[in-house]
Amino acid sequence: MKDKVLGNQTASSGDEVLNAQPKVLRDYIKNQKAVGYDTFDKAFNDLNAGRIDGLLIDEVYARYYVAHQSNPDNYTITTGGFPVDKNGVGFRKSDKQLRQKVNEQLAAFKKMAVWHS
Repeated sequence: MKDKVLGNQTASSGDEVLNAQPKVLRDYIKNQKAVGYDTFDKAFNDLNAGRIDGLLIDEVYARYYVAHQSNPDNYTITTGGFPVDKNGVGFRKSDKQLRQKVNEQLAAFKKMAVWHS
């Protein structure tokens, strides 16, 4: 990404880590500043149109958006350099059935290697 135009979603964890760890990526991109988008679909539109050269996005979202492009083989997803986010899902203690369904889906994601723990 040296001297290339990078896009990212504003106010996202990617935006935070891009600025918190500039030596990983920000110091190399054009003007040391990413083009900010309020949604990933707008960023992918600009990526497809050639207005940006790359997109800093959570790997799970990247895989989802790439899989839904008309030409998914034209994309490369590169990982590394940034810490892995830890996310959680909160429930009311009484929502045992919902918790079970979510846990089952998370286990399925893990088996598909779409989600890394």
